[in-house]
Amino acid sequence: MLVTSLKQTSPNSTMQLVIMAVKEEPSMEAVEIKGYPNVEAGAAEKARVEAEMARVEAETAEKARLEAEAAEFARVKAENAEFARIKAEEADMAPLAAQT
Repeated sequence: MLVTSLKQTSPNSTMQLVIMAVKEEPSMEAVEIKGYPNVEAGAAEKARVEAEMARVEAETAEKARLEAEAAEFARVKAENAEFARIKAEEADMAPLAAQT
């Protein structure tokens, strides 16, 4: 059976996760296998970094969506300007067409 515990050797030292192998005998003699310094803080930092990466990915996707929307808006605006130019040319030619 494995038992885990946290221990701190002094008030200013980092926490250590201690994994113990416990014999399943009446004496319950415990043997320390290995201490991992600052495991909980490392896991919390990893989770924070992963959350930050997810946020940046979401912002990048939103930026790409907005840029695509802006490009579509610019395309439609250019089409509208071309349509207005053609209508203005037609209006300029209307008096000439009436003369013939």
